[in-house]
Amino acid sequence: MANPKPVLVSTTEFEAHVFCETISGISEDYGVVHNVARLYRVRKDRYEVEWEAGDSEVVHIGVWVNPHNLKVVDYDGVFSLPSEIADFLLENGFDTSEVTE
Repeated sequence: MANPKPVLVSTTEFEAHVFCETISGISEDYGVVHNVARLYRVRKDRYEVEWEAGDSEVVHIGVWVNPHNLKVVDYDGVFSLPSEIADFLLENGFDTSEVTE
């Protein structure tokens, strides 16, 4: 069975200070740039955020949820979930309390 095509749920745009962080520290500071984030539903328990930060690379953040209450239980693709992305998820009805400080 083929994987279903992701469905666009929401899009947001914002200005934010962006830097690339690796295990050894900050590798590049892009400054304040225009950002576009798109939220896709991949399946009932899996979403993906496609995040374009200025002219830098597009980052894909996998988001796993409890499908009954949209509580985020895990994510990947970034070291820590950026506050702007956590806010975007909250605005779309997700509970991020388990993955944010």
